[in-house]
Amino acid sequence: MADTSKSIRAKRRTLLYLSALVLLVSLASSFLFRQREVSIELTKEPAGPPSEITGRDLCPRTGNPKRSTTIQVNFQLEALGKIQNVFQTDTQNFGVRLEIDEVGNPAVLIGRGSSNSFTVIPLRALFKVEKEYTVIIELKSDGEARVFLDGRFEGQNEYVVPQSCRHIALGYGFDASRAMNGKATMTISSLEEKPRIPISQSVRSILVMTALICIVGLRHNSQHPQKGVKVD
Repeated sequence: MADTSKSIRAKRRTLLYLSALVLLVSLASSFLFRQREVSIELTKEPAGPPSEITGRDLCPRTGNPKRSTTIQVNFQLEALGKIQNVFQTDTQNFGVRLEIDEVGNPAVLIGRGSSNSFTVIPLRALFKVEKEYTVIIELKSDGEARVFLDGRFEGQNEYVVPQSCRHIALGYGFDASRAMNGKATMTISSLEEKPRIPISQSVRSILVMTALICIVGLRHNSQHPQKGVKVD
């Protein structure tokens, strides 16, 4: 009988350790991430054509992996008098672009997935010719966009995720009439966060609940052994 009791206790301890291990792995998968950063650079000369790249989508997205994106553009205008797009990440209103009107009022436009709908973040400045500017746009995977001009925070707004970055052009925008007069350099960087242990949220929840039930049940049985079984 003593050997039987010891065997039962050993099995319970094993199950308890396994349940605790499952619980630890399930919880750890929510906090352990690996990060991967990808970036591309484009340059436009004053008298040169727009610089373009297609096929790579670096825009933010939700899900697994999560991705946030930072766009930095340094530029100098040579002339005003028309609407100009410093850059775009997709055609028309499907991506992100920096637009300047005829007198130098700038704004960041973020498309909402249709040809005539977008989020606008105006910049509190009046751009002048032959002056260098730096605009940074931070696009988070949770749908928040923040804009900075020469290191100064300009504004933020919510936008629709995901956006498209499959047709990136520097010195060009909505159409050919909005090509930029000037020079520019642009960097787009995306940061992906992916769990090191790829367990979906539903599976993780099931594992956590199962492990907790096993742990509670085993502790209860160890404190209240069945009648007729001798426990040393």
